[in-house]
Amino acid sequence: MEEENKIEEENKIEFCIDTPSKAFTNHLNVPFNDRIILSAPFGSGKTYFLKKYFEANSDKYETIHLYPVNYSVAKNEDIFELVKYDILFELMGKPVEFKEIDFKRMEFLPFFLQGNIPSVVDVFSPMLNAMPLIGRGVHGVYENIKTLYSEFEKEYENLNKDEKQSSINYLEAFTQQKGSIYEEDFYTQLICNLINQLKIEFEEEDSEGNKKKKETVLIIDDLDRIDPEHIFRILNVFAAQIDKDGRDNKFDFDKIILVFDQHNVRNIFKNRYGADVDYSGYIDKFYAHKVFEFDNSKALKDGLNSYLRRIKSKDINLGNPSDTVNELLAYILFTLIKNNQLSIRRLLKIDATQFIFDKTYPVKISSEYSIPKSHFKILIIAEFLLFLYEEWQDLLQSVKLSQDKNEYGDYDANRVIEIGIKCCLVILDKNSHQLKSNNEKTYEYIDKKGKQSIDYVLQYERYDSEVFCQTKGIKDLDTKNDKRDMQLFPILYDTLLMIEEEGLLADK
Repeated sequence: MEEENKIEEENKIEFCIDTPSKAFTNHLNVPFNDRIILSAPFGSGKTYFLKKYFEANSDKYETIHLYPVNYSVAKNEDIFELVKYDILFELMGKPVEFKEIDFKRMEFLPFFLQGNIPSVVDVFSPMLNAMPLIGRGVHGVYENIKTLYSEFEKEYENLNKDEKQSSINYLEAFTQQKGSIYEEDFYTQLICNLINQLKIEFEEEDSEGNKKKKETVLIIDDLDRIDPEHIFRILNVFAAQIDKDGRDNKFDFDKIILVFDQHNVRNIFKNRYGADVDYSGYIDKFYAHKVFEFDNSKALKDGLNSYLRRIKSKDINLGNPSDTVNELLAYILFTLIKNNQLSIRRLLKIDATQFIFDKTYPVKISSEYSIPKSHFKILIIAEFLLFLYEEWQDLLQSVKLSQDKNEYGDYDANRVIEIGIKCCLVILDKNSHQLKSNNEKTYEYIDKKGKQSIDYVLQYERYDSEVFCQTKGIKDLDTKNDKRDMQLFPILYDTLLMIEEEGLLADK
């Protein structure tokens, strides 16, 4: 087990969070900003960021991190009980004290008897009946005592039934009702007590020279993974626990952070309640200042290069960020993530060191040629993408739903896209070029902007280690103008589809 943990630690990807951390710190420090929405597309690293951020600031914050994905199967009144369970479970691992009161048995006995008089009398009934001669007489006395006690309880209750007491009893009934917004049972009060224990002083001082106290933060994460049928029901349960009894929230947290993609939630809201219903008016109650839009694009690019460097296959070189395959694959992964078609969570789960590329498998291009798979860069990329997605159907669907982004960190996106198009054409137009070198060809395709034309020349000799082509021009056939805004993903989709249909990745 230790060896497995060591390997997992070595393979773990680290994404720099410096840039969003500065913005998030400023956001947290806005006065009275006690309710926060952190928004970003699903799988963009929100959970990773929050975990790393609060680990780095553990001297200032104590966090309770909840993942309410499974709450959707519960009734409304049960959801709050699940929240209490999860919070209490998390608190068990925090530096808090569960107070104990040590009563001696004889000190506790009067309190026990007072609360259990009917049961105590019932215990002695069989014994009295069994006593000879006087048993029946004593038993008769017992019956009278029991009747008298019942009358005593009834009159005592009536005596105390004034208007004020009736009102108090009525209100107290709500505080004990499970799932009620007014609930103040033992466990709710216990959680409040334990949360306040975490608010200890630390070295930093405020503007008045007083030592600051740690702030407690409740993070409600992965809300965009909840079934759309239930997300607003669960959000409403959380909303009902805010601003009760003069406090900011039911459990005395200093801040509550809700984590989801607000653009996705807005679309779900409109589909469910209609385009005319005011989404802003609904969501406003969940944040005090403004929605924090999380973005970590540059660090994502750097993290992807680090991730690809972990591939140890001796048959391919992905260790150099300037290598064509590395550069193109990083661009494709980046674009898939930005289009919500690949999650950072998935990348973190997949161990890139386990990727094995069989360079010797022959690819039959024509009746004359069978060339080792490693000579085609797009096949290396296709095989790695399939390694990530595991199923062709999922991979093809994700590529089909993606569009090229105009930003890619420090890279010139058009240059990388052109590299990708060259790599794709080697396979995609193989029936036309037949691996004949220096033969000028034209490939036509359709993307979302219309008909496109690519003029290219294939470059390959029998003893080369790579098949590649040079593009001579890319034109928009509808306007006859040079096409500057090139799109890789339509061509990439067609190429991957051909690779899958013709079985060019061996048994993949």
